[in-house]
Amino acid sequence: MQHRISYMLGVGSPERPRLNNNITISKDEFWTKFLVDCIDNFGSIAEYRGFDLHLSEMGFLFGIEPSYQYDDVLIIGIMFSDKKNCFIERGRAFGSYGTKQLTKIKVYADYKRQSKFTKFIDKWYEPLVKKLQGCKK
Repeated sequence: MQHRISYMLGVGSPERPRLNNNITISKDEFWTKFLVDCIDNFGSIAEYRGFDLHLSEMGFLFGIEPSYQYDDVLIIGIMFSDKKNCFIERGRAFGSYGTKQLTKIKVYADYKRQSKFTKFIDKWYEPLVKKLQGCKK
């Protein structure tokens, strides 16, 4: 959302968005199931019925970046190096146009028991890394 507001409309935060939609995902059964599971597990993604994404050499980031003051932040990182480095970043923007974000990052290895996040990573890590192998930059 932040990507679309700042670049398409010319308003918003002067900071570059982290989720800049630098790849296009195909409309197939894999991505449909992945989106449905994201909607079932993460409230912000369910509210928007979708997410923005970013693919780099290090990993795949997806989620919701804030566009306005008091919007929530939810970014999930699937790191290619190791499943234990996958993270979830949650928070809120307190500045205008989604700036001045206060967030908390928790990595997979920080969780001591099963949670929605760890179950999600356990389910999707291997298939997602395999699916994105051909897309890596």
